[in-house]
Amino acid sequence: MASTDEYLPKLLKRAQRFLQDGKFVLSSIPNADRKVAEHSVRQLQATKSILLDINDSHLLSKEELIHCVFLIDEVLQPLEEFLRSPEPVQMPQATTESERNGGNSRTGPLRFDLNLDRAIQLHDMGNTWEDIAGAIGVCRKTLYTHLSRNGYS
Repeated sequence: MASTDEYLPKLLKRAQRFLQDGKFVLSSIPNADRKVAEHSVRQLQATKSILLDINDSHLLSKEELIHCVFLIDEVLQPLEEFLRSPEPVQMPQATTESERNGGNSRTGPLRFDLNLDRAIQLHDMGNTWEDIAGAIGVCRKTLYTHLSRNGYS
């Protein structure tokens, strides 16, 4: 059986990943998916609880423990605030460019304004295109289409 000394580095690595995921969700507010935010909050709360239960100062000093909990709280508190806020009112169905311009009644593709620079920055941080698309409320194909049309490969 492995010792506690072997589990702490794995725990801290996972905690770092949960923090990164939480920061990604946080950066997507107000467009963040509430279920994704709830999942991130649960992961961060569990990690914080485990860290607070560590009583061995040889594994993690009190200062290191306080720092880890501070980093978690820095992401956890705004996510919890987001989840406590009322859900946004559903907007009427988006109109096509043709309908907005008084054109004929035929339907066409919906137009989205996406912050592609931010999407690329999030991808460079290690997030998948699928996660980024979900966080900004579009499908992956739509994100790819926008990237392609704007000269990103």
